[in-house]
This record gives sequence, C-alpha cells and structure tokens, in this order.
Amino acid sequence: MKIGEVISIVLLMAVVVVYSNNSFEPFRNTIDNVCKSVRTLLPPIAMLMLIGAGVVYIGGQFTGAETRSRANVWATNLLIGALIGLIIAAVAPIAVDSLSQSAAGTSSQGTTASCSQPT
Repeated sequence: MKIGEVISIVLLMAVVVVYSNNSFEPFRNTIDNVCKSVRTLLPPIAMLMLIGAGVVYIGGQFTGAETRSRANVWATNLLIGALIGLIIAAVAPIAVDSLSQSAAGTSSQGTTASCSQPT
C-alpha cells in the first residue's frame, strides 16, 4: 500500500471513532483488552528472549569462528527484540490511554483506564 492510502485509512478510522459517541464503549473495551494482553504477555516473552540470547551466546563460544560470529548476531538480535518488547509494554498503556481519552473527548482528569492500572 502507498503511504497516502495508509494515511487516508488512519484518518478515516479516527473520524469514525471521534464521531461515534454511542458505540465508543465496545471500542474502549477492546483496546483495554489488547493493552492488558500486551502488558501480561510481553514481559515473560522478553525474559525468555533474554535467557535464549544468553544460551545462544554461550553455545556459540564453543564452536568455530563462523558459527561463533553467527551466534553473536543471533544473541544480539534476541537482546534487541527483548528490549523493544519491554519498551512496547511500558509505552502501550500510556499511548492507549491518551488515544482513547482524546477519541472519547474526555479530559485526563478524573478518568482512569483499566489499561494503565497494574493487573
């Protein structure tokens, strides 16, 4: 898809969400469920990736030069993936809360979304 098509679709979705006040609650519930899933799934997956990176790195040290260099790259990629997952898990509640509050037309005072609350 071209960038213009993507921007048009995103803007259309934003307009639909902003102007459909009657059907906002199911959207909000769905977004909260996705956010809760992100917060509960990504940290354990990131921990497994960190452990996997260590195992791959250690395992690569016992092999030849070519395999050792590949193992270092794999371990680095696993480490970067785990860090990106943790960043997403930390930023997702903030982004979802601000987007859902702006789409609903409410201010941030006095409203707390379930996504920002610890599970």
